Parts: sequence; C-alpha cells; structure tokens
Amino acid sequence: MIRTIVRVSALWNDTRGMILPYVTMMLVVIVGLSVLALDGARYMSLQTQLQQGADALAIAGAAELDRLPDAESRALTAINTLVTNSTIFGVENSRNVRVSRIQFYSQLPASDNSPITDGILASDPMNARFVSVSVRPVTLTTLLPASLFGGTNAVTTTASAVAGFDQVVCDFTPVFVCNPFEIAGMSYDQATQALQHGASDPSLRRRLIQLRQHGGEGRGYLPGDYGFLDSPTLGGDSRAIIDAIARVHPGTCFRQGAVNIRPGFVLYAREGFNVRFDIYTGSMVANRNSSDHRPAQNVRKGYVGGGS
Repeated sequence: MIRTIVRVSALWNDTRGMILPYVTMMLVVIVGLSVLALDGARYMSLQTQLQQGADALAIAGAAELDRLPDAESRALTAINTLVTNSTIFGVENSRNVRVSRIQFYSQLPASDNSPITDGILASDPMNARFVSVSVRPVTLTTLLPASLFGGTNAVTTTASAVAGFDQVVCDFTPVFVCNPFEIAGMSYDQATQALQHGASDPSLRRRLIQLRQHGGEGRGYLPGDYGFLDSPTLGGDSRAIIDAIARVHPGTCFRQGAVNIRPGFVLYAREGFNVRFDIYTGSMVANRNSSDHRPAQNVRKGYVGGGS
C-alpha cells in the first residue's frame, strides 16, 4: 500500500512531457491559421486576376469610343473577343474570365464615392464616352474545412471596371472645316456617316476644299466654311494663330472631346496660308529662309510674265 502511494505520488510530481498537450492543441491552431492564410492568399490572387481581366476589357472597349456611329459595336467586339484565358484558382468550370454586363455612359457620377449607376447612360454611340464592364463571379474552393464549424467550403468573388477614352491631337494646324458632305436636313448621325463614307472613298480623297465664309455676322459657319481652333498653347493671340498656320510643325494640341472654336475675325490670316504656297508677305517675309516655315511639299509654283 505504501509502495502504491509512493508510485502515485511520483507520477503526480513527474513534470516530464508536460508541454505535449499544449503543443498538440497549438498545432491544431497553427495549422488552421496557416490554411486560413493560404486560402486568403488564394482568394486575393483570384480577385486580382479577375480585376486585371476586367481592367483590360474596359480599356479595350474604351479605345473604340471615338464618337462615331459604330463605336459601341466595335467596343462590344473588342470586349467579347479580348480575354479568353482562365484564372489560376477557382472551380474548374468557372475559371474563365467572362463578361456578365456591359454599359456605356456619357457622364460619370459627380463623386467617386457614388455607384456607377448614378452616371448618365449614353443615348447613342456618338455620346458614349465611358464603358463599364463587369465579369462573372468565380467560385474558389477553400482548403480549410469550414463546413465542420458551420461555415462554407467555397467563396465567390467578381470584379468590374470603368474606362473612358479621349484623343489628343498635337502638331495640328488650328483650322477647322465644316463637314463638306453634310446637306440640309441631315441629322448628326447621318452627317457623320456621310463623312465616314467620304473619307473611306478613294475617289473623294485629296479633293480641294474652297475656304470660304459666307455665314455672315451672327449666322455661324455653313457646310464647306472654315474657321480657327482655339488651342491652349496659342493663348488666343491672332499672330500666334497665323504663325501656327504657316509652320510645318504648328506646336498645338487639341482634345477630341473639348475642341473649342476661336471666335472673331483673324486679320491677315492669308499671310499664314500663303507660306504654304511659297508666298511670303507681311509678317512672314522675315521667315522666307526658315526651315520651320517652308512651303508644303505638294506645292509647285511657276511664274508667268506680263504682270501676272
């Protein structure tokens, strides 16, 4: 009896291996946290891949929004045929990046904190300035058996992106010519289509356009008329406009979505145009030998006697 009590007392006082129960419990926690971290990394990677796909789709669609009648159809073709690759993670049958929704907007919400649905939808391809692309959700099967704790073994993520398009034209002569293919009674769409057709018809290219202004005071410009564009690099100075017309490289830039017409009459504008024909008059006389003010390459000039 005494020996039995001694053995029990020795066992009770023996602290060897005492850490083993704690290690066993902590291993479960450590492995669980590791698996949870791995699932989180897989989820974030999947979401990043979907977001990159949505960004690429939106950018591809926005690149076609050039305010022409077929802009939206070209944008849809670009979006639906650009991305065909699949993501690394996700359920096998739902890995592919697929488009679920496409919408075109003429104006975005005033605040970035507002949902895209607060924007103004485009009424036609000519005022479609932005495109919103959403991709189908992709499901990810987790490694952590969350169902044992009443959770789910699958999580789902998706992505969306909005992109816009605008063109900047630089080194462009600050002169505008009204649509020469527009006739009375045409709508904006019809006039734009007529211009597209004229630009694509080889028989109509390289035609001379007479620069005339017969609209009169307060009547504006009519088809075939011309005027001057207001570029931020010119500052509205008449002399700067004349010099830009005469220069080989005008040094002006314009945005497609914000081209402003310069009001008023530009005196001596002919001095700038004459340089293109190797005629230097007025303020352009001093630029006769300037390489920046040389005649146009497709101009030929001859001399006829008798006072002509």
